[in-house]
Amino acid sequence: MPKIGKALKSVVEITPAREPAGKPRARPTSPLMNINRRKVFQHILLHPCSDLAGIASGTRLSRSTAAWHLSVLAHAGYAERHINGKSPVYAPAGMVRPQDVPALAALAGEGCASLYAAVADAPGSDLGTLAQALAAKPSRLRPCIAWLTRAGLVSKVMDGRHARFFQTERLKAMVAETRSRHKAFIKRLMARMAEERLSPEIRDMKRGNIRIMLTVLGREYPLDIPQASIHPE
Repeated sequence: MPKIGKALKSVVEITPAREPAGKPRARPTSPLMNINRRKVFQHILLHPCSDLAGIASGTRLSRSTAAWHLSVLAHAGYAERHINGKSPVYAPAGMVRPQDVPALAALAGEGCASLYAAVADAPGSDLGTLAQALAAKPSRLRPCIAWLTRAGLVSKVMDGRHARFFQTERLKAMVAETRSRHKAFIKRLMARMAEERLSPEIRDMKRGNIRIMLTVLGREYPLDIPQASIHPE
């Protein structure tokens, strides 16, 4: 895999703080030491503004277990709760602008990022064509296309009796507008993990993510951080 670029690495690389000589080394503690909590945090990093059902499904945890770990992450300042319409959704603390919540929540819905990508690949397709491309029933795609349209990520154009769908510039604009904010978020997150003695180390890039290796009780574990605030699957 390609190595992370020097410019981006210099932005987020953290040098651990020095301790006074002779001071006993404290035992490391971090909310991310728990494997299931890391799974939950990893999910909301890659799918910000997911609801509880999506997080539970994506991590293969029960809703009650996922909710417990979200509450711990929120109390520790790693996660935050947003409201999308009337529904609570969850994202890493400081990662998401309030005005972007509806669009990110739409993309976080089950199958919605894949549908968005299919619209981008075949602009002007109707729902039946998109369903064939995704090997899905049109009825399963209707909620997603409605969410994507309401969020301004997809536009609908009527062609006689057929609705045709096109990707808008909304996502591209969001990524451009939040580029500096997202780099600052990564830098703060890296610093926090370093303070908690997780020894975060940038290793490489994978599918557009920065792969960080964390050390927990002598063992290394990966954590992928997106290079942009969101990217479709």
